[in-house]
Amino acid sequence: MMNLNQIKLILIVVVVSVMTQNISAQTIKGYVIDIETRDPVPGATVLEIGTDNGVATGFNGEFTLNIENADSKIEISFLGYETYVLSESEIKKGQESSGITIGISPDGLTLKDVVVTANRVEENLQKVNVSATVVGRKDLEERTVNTSVEALTAVPNVITDSYGPSLTNISIRGLSTNFDGVGLEQAVGMYINDVYQSRAYGFNSLIMDVERIEVLRGPQGTLFGKNTVGGVVNIISAQPGMFNSGAVEVSGGNFDFFSAKAMANIELSKDKVALRISGAYNQRHGSFVKHIDPEIDKVNETKFYGLRASLLVKPSDHVDITFEGYYAKDNSAEASFSYLSSEDLQAFDPILFAPDDYENREASFSEPFTFERSQFGLSGKVVADIGNNTLTSITAYSSSEDQSIQDVEASAIPAVYLDRSQEFGTFSQEIRLNSPRDLKLNYVTGLYYVNENIKGNDIGVTQEFLPPLLGPDLGVDDLFIPGYTESVSNNSSISNNSFAAFGSLGYKFTDRLSLNVGLRFTSESKTFKTLQETVESQDAIDAVGFPIVWLLGTPYEQKTFDNTDNIFTGDIGLSYQVNEKNLLYGKFSRGFKGTGYNFAVSTYLETDSFEPTEDNVLYKPEFINSFEIGFKSSLTTKIRLNVAAYYIDYKDKQELLFAGLTNVIANAEKSSGYGGELEFSAILAKGFQIDVNGGVQQMKYDEFLFGDIDLSGNELSKAPGYTFSISPQYGTTFDNGSRLSMRVDFNHSAKSYNDIFNTETISRKAVTLINARVGYSLKDGRYNIGLWGKNLSDQVYFGHGFQGLIGDFVSLNQARTMGLDFRANFF
Repeated sequence: MMNLNQIKLILIVVVVSVMTQNISAQTIKGYVIDIETRDPVPGATVLEIGTDNGVATGFNGEFTLNIENADSKIEISFLGYETYVLSESEIKKGQESSGITIGISPDGLTLKDVVVTANRVEENLQKVNVSATVVGRKDLEERTVNTSVEALTAVPNVITDSYGPSLTNISIRGLSTNFDGVGLEQAVGMYINDVYQSRAYGFNSLIMDVERIEVLRGPQGTLFGKNTVGGVVNIISAQPGMFNSGAVEVSGGNFDFFSAKAMANIELSKDKVALRISGAYNQRHGSFVKHIDPEIDKVNETKFYGLRASLLVKPSDHVDITFEGYYAKDNSAEASFSYLSSEDLQAFDPILFAPDDYENREASFSEPFTFERSQFGLSGKVVADIGNNTLTSITAYSSSEDQSIQDVEASAIPAVYLDRSQEFGTFSQEIRLNSPRDLKLNYVTGLYYVNENIKGNDIGVTQEFLPPLLGPDLGVDDLFIPGYTESVSNNSSISNNSFAAFGSLGYKFTDRLSLNVGLRFTSESKTFKTLQETVESQDAIDAVGFPIVWLLGTPYEQKTFDNTDNIFTGDIGLSYQVNEKNLLYGKFSRGFKGTGYNFAVSTYLETDSFEPTEDNVLYKPEFINSFEIGFKSSLTTKIRLNVAAYYIDYKDKQELLFAGLTNVIANAEKSSGYGGELEFSAILAKGFQIDVNGGVQQMKYDEFLFGDIDLSGNELSKAPGYTFSISPQYGTTFDNGSRLSMRVDFNHSAKSYNDIFNTETISRKAVTLINARVGYSLKDGRYNIGLWGKNLSDQVYFGHGFQGLIGDFVSLNQARTMGLDFRANFF
């Protein structure tokens, strides 16, 4: 039997053992992120050095590690990243309740995998049989990208332009839609977080907290549906994560540029609820043109602000629910117009019709350019695992309203100005079921519904100088009417209900050879209502026998037109995985763009009806057949090469002619073309990477009669013969852990035409733009500063061109801009 001293000794040993165990058994937790992009790094190894005790980070980069020895060191490692050893202070912080966020640096020797959602699920780009480019967050930041359109400058066979934030044109493989008139749908499908944007004039906004932008080239008629004949641009916002972080960024530069952005990610409930909020403000003055009138130039400025919020709820390990809302407001926008006049007009009166000095970015438009826009959207996304399958539901509503006043002729002569207001509201619902992509038989299937309500009101106001300009054509040499003014107002709307059912089936004959077949049925019903009214001058009627404004638009009572399209689109493709690193593919795809209506001020003065009829208002749907072959190769961990070649057969391409206030739309019976793309990335030395992208194309109208004019053989507008970009970039980490990065972008595009007539005087010249940035960040990536410049050689080119009533005018690109930005990250 033990005596009292023995019992005491045992108790002391037990107490000491427990205390020792409590001291040595410690827990460290936190998150691992990419120090450059601040994206979570899932799958990284967190290891207690000298032991086999370790864990892998989860989907959001999270980890929890029980340390066996209080004196142990902890390291974090992952393929493509430098190994990171935690300091004593970091280990201590990781033992606190909030945990620690560790940023690890790329090793500068490995190209990162690129994620794309071309098949509506996240996949490695190198494994997908589609020609695509992904612009990631790091690229967006290192190129100091501000808008969605600006992000696409290095994508092969893509050019962009806009004359104002609401008038955006994206051309992919030479396929685009002139952006004037809301009745004309775009040729490139535009999405934000998988939500369809029914009109391009709600798309070109300041970028806020974007994770990546995906550009899919070629028709995407199966999984994305209508209006994707040229391809798809999908903006993916950064999503909430189960961690706490934040960032603030401010930028300043020439042309009174100032921008401020902020983001906060907050975990509201452990592993269950997270909130992400971002906001932005942007202003700039006169970076496109400078008006000769100081008073008009004062209002030539951009002012924008926006907010976005996302809430992630995880009721279980198998269900994710994301609610998102955004609001954006443009209070003003910069003008970009410059007047070119014409040789005949200058010969007639060299002073009155003197052109602007566009090379020095001079503007003389008589009516100040004004612009306001409000955008709003809500969406709910549910992703649920059902067995091995995934069910996705996306419910969304988005709207955009804008109003602008602009001088139609862009000259100092007060002849005509346009007061335009337009708005859209779009509700959409998509339900999608997909199996795992690695099954022998895999599929994606779903239903899609969209309701669009689009309204536009164009008011063209004719002014005192218009009658003398038109007088000779009207048989009156001196047609001056004191105090003359008239107006024509077109008030139109479209209500569209579109329903689609789709499915894509993949079958693996062997581990290397697979077949993919997709089919989509779309039923689309549109109701178009239009009313055109005029305010007429009796003096004009007395002078020429009818109101002069009728040359721009004739009055008519409200007309209603209905149309239904029932369309099948789809694709079929074969993929052959030569080995783990090389993929060959071939595919056929078919896309369409629906029936449309002339949606702007129009004159029917020379028609028998003197008013719109189905024959002169409605234009037919367009169809595209695309044949593509491609090769994708990850030659080594340092070299990646993707190439594609294609042939396009186009039927009834919808084309728009701008002629003053009047829009004329026609179908080009047959068009065709071919081209190819190359994308090459290589790490030439540690920290030194080079990206080379190139595209060639030849796109022409085979049969196109526009009235009495035969346009057959002309090149498609916005279709440069080739594009080329090269982006060398270098980054190095110093002994103290701080990092220096440098990047230069050379982007070249060949000459292209801005109209279907291939008018030389308003064409877009071949141009090379040079952008550069130098950045410096501290050890943990918390603070970053960058010096940047865009269009460093200050090139001037015509982003768009018009043949107006009194000569040509153009929209210029942005001038050379330079600035400094500072970013603070809070982990």
